[in-house]
Amino acid sequence: MREIYVTDIKLASILDAYGVPKRQPDPVTREIRRRGGKDVETGMWWYDVADSEHADKAKELTDAYYASGKDWAEYTLDKEHPLYWIKGAFENREANLNLYHHGASPMRVIEEGDRTIYIGARLSDKNKNILKKAL
Repeated sequence: MREIYVTDIKLASILDAYGVPKRQPDPVTREIRRRGGKDVETGMWWYDVADSEHADKAKELTDAYYASGKDWAEYTLDKEHPLYWIKGAFENREANLNLYHHGASPMRVIEEGDRTIYIGARLSDKNKNILKKAL
């Protein structure tokens, strides 16, 4: 069995979407190494590329995924290229996650009967109590 591994979860998801089989057993491993005095964990997704069709597809997708900006511009012109939609979707996912984690403050929702209040994270304790009493 010929195997490859990737450490980028987005690339692993692309290989999965295109049917490159994961190795059996242990398709995912986790390593913890000491680097600069800190433990650093790395995930590794392993694929069985024993047949040439899967090996060629994995190489094509991996090469395209790590391509330079110039190559990416070419992919955006070719709607038939496998990464045209997938890479764009992952970029949108990253932007949305960033917005979710850094652009939106969590709000506590308190419901009592048919009344609802929303309490923002930056609201003072005094104002929180005023809103709670309004219920």
